[in-house]
Amino acid sequence: FGDWFLGKARRQAAAADRVLDNHHLFMAGLAVRASGFGEVLPEWDAAVFDEAHLVEEAATSYFGQNLSSWALSILKRDLERALPALSLTTGAVLSPQVDIFGRQVEALATRFYKWPGEYELWREGDPESGPLRDFLLNLYHDTLALAEHLKAPAKDNDELASLLSRMFEAAGNMLFLAEANNREYVYQAERQGRRLTLSAFPIKVSRHLAEGLIN
Repeated sequence: FGDWFLGKARRQAAAADRVLDNHHLFMAGLAVRASGFGEVLPEWDAAVFDEAHLVEEAATSYFGQNLSSWALSILKRDLERALPALSLTTGAVLSPQVDIFGRQVEALATRFYKWPGEYELWREGDPESGPLRDFLLNLYHDTLALAEHLKAPAKDNDELASLLSRMFEAAGNMLFLAEANNREYVYQAERQGRRLTLSAFPIKVSRHLAEGLIN
């Protein structure tokens, strides 16, 4: 851990008088700190922005919620890697559920909005809307069911606890995107190759910036 590149970089940043970064790293730091799960950058007393007209765009991307088929596929891979550490009984129960989860992730990546580009989600008259919403709600319930089976073994396993946290976060995003009832957000799908990303972006980021920068 002492020679880990990121660990070294964070220690150097913590010891520095000034840290130079970009808008995206700074906004990622604000978003992580707001979530209560840690920090990307060390504590600071003042922030100076160059090209400040780009701050709003960077903040919008980090203070939204998104669901990426690629990120879910990584989650499925990590779940598979964790299975051998479980008891035979728990592993036998979870293995087929992880396989089903993987097939659902593959379906999300390939079934909807097949052409490259950005799409408005839940647009009236969009034939994708109904099937996609039903799919997300089913995936939400199945993800929670899978997470329930991880709760007990995760109590004594940090790796499983991290996976469980990621699953609950993903499930929360699924529900938020499927319900789409928060009028302070706009909802979008983006297709890039075999990756589909569903996002909810805040229309105004002033509250997030005020809480993260001023308070």
